[in-house]
Amino acid sequence: MGLFSKREKPDDGDAESTAAGDAPSSAANSANGSGSASSTPSTAGSVPSDAIANVTALAQLRFSGLGLPVQVDPETAGSDTVLVGEDGSRYPLYNLLARTADLSGEPLMLAIMDHVDTIVAARSEAAVGDLSDEEFRALVRTRVVRADTIDESTSYAIAVSADLACVLCLDFPSSVTFLTDADLAGRDIDDLFAVGLRNVMAEPIQLVGEAAPGVTRFVGDSFFTASKMLGMSQLIAEHLPAASHGVFFGVPNRHLIYTVAPTSMDFQQQLTTLATLVAGNARTSEDAGGGLSPHIFIWRAGEIELAGVVDAAGKLQMHGQGRTLEMLEELTALG
Repeated sequence: MGLFSKREKPDDGDAESTAAGDAPSSAANSANGSGSASSTPSTAGSVPSDAIANVTALAQLRFSGLGLPVQVDPETAGSDTVLVGEDGSRYPLYNLLARTADLSGEPLMLAIMDHVDTIVAARSEAAVGDLSDEEFRALVRTRVVRADTIDESTSYAIAVSADLACVLCLDFPSSVTFLTDADLAGRDIDDLFAVGLRNVMAEPIQLVGEAAPGVTRFVGDSFFTASKMLGMSQLIAEHLPAASHGVFFGVPNRHLIYTVAPTSMDFQQQLTTLATLVAGNARTSEDAGGGLSPHIFIWRAGEIELAGVVDAAGKLQMHGQGRTLEMLEELTALG
């Protein structure tokens, strides 16, 4: 199997992920394209009901003050609360609630203002159809997302693994817009995936270092840091010169990649540590938004495959097949 394979139409969408503001659907465009990896809060699910009501009311006031009155969708409540504008635009509060879970007073007000101001500013950015080809290609990004967030509006999405897919986005200064089938009508989608990946690989990485013995961590403020997994050969060339046999890796959220590059059969502890780090960060990210996968993948010879699944108990179950088996056979032969 190549790096990508055309994904089958998903069984269903993920309404909760859409509410989190990180799903590639026409109703879920992520505000604040420059979000920070260090700003990930505790969880929205643990916010008390009175705090949710307070944040909701303050957000409504800020929207109204900026000339965009909104009301609470009566079909939503709690951490899944969604505000709706007069034109039908929907603004999930999940990420804002997660971001402000531990704030009060002036810091709370400033966080709400920043969040709402970013959303309102994004509305004034150029519409997709108004961009020139040059502008479109400069803004396009190839992004890895959870496969269960794909809906019928993005049937062009490409499968990366059983639980990950990649889609195309436009990275505006203050927002990220996921592109739909309609947005891409008449365009060369394969070419845009290639251009989008080149643009992603040019995004800066804030930190490359050892997270634990034998485990390398890549951290970036960009929403597209984890999507660099699609250009793993470039990451290897720049940061992992010893990865001649392939790389085990995980992408727990959009800001993180963890890697292990075995050079002998003595890598079991490194792999266990990798699985622990990935699964732990994936659980935290699931609560706060931006989560990707708790599982372990392998990159080898330009291809990506699922290498191991982390079960409910947090234990890694390896798949001794395909590229993983090839790597193990090669390492065994080295003695």
